[in-house]
Amino acid sequence: MASSAGMEDAAKLQFGDDFEYKGGWTADGQQDNNNKCLCNAEVWVMLQALQGRFQEQAANGGGGANDAFASSLNHTRRFAQMGGSTVESARAKMPGLRSSLESATFGPEGQYKLAQFEIASLINLVPEDSEEAIVLIPSLSERLEPDEIENLLLVVKGNIGGAVE
Repeated sequence: MASSAGMEDAAKLQFGDDFEYKGGWTADGQQDNNNKCLCNAEVWVMLQALQGRFQEQAANGGGGANDAFASSLNHTRRFAQMGGSTVESARAKMPGLRSSLESATFGPEGQYKLAQFEIASLINLVPEDSEEAIVLIPSLSERLEPDEIENLLLVVKGNIGGAVE
């Protein structure tokens, strides 16, 4: 498979061909053609829905989830930081948080928007302040002022209570 490894640079939001979106699926099994980079909480919600299907299949004599699936589910559960320890809590908060971040505009004329990678990174990493956000997500410094980043962090932190346990 050809890769554009020499051209990849997350700080410039250049990820190469392997990162191109090819379509996917929603938590309820519907095809999703939106170009989204999912955060851990969103992946956790989807895996929880799949776990229910695997349990039904196993109860009906079919194959259940494998070890890799269980490991992925546990990993995303540990790192899904949508306050509360339930899928319902994450499912309830994610659309509003994602919508707020996707609709935010920046720059003197509002010409900049966050890339999907930046949205997922902000939600997953929850930087303490704009300085940490720029270190963890360097592409933010290319288009946003520190005070704009601080406002984004207030939105993220306002939607994320405590870590999932």
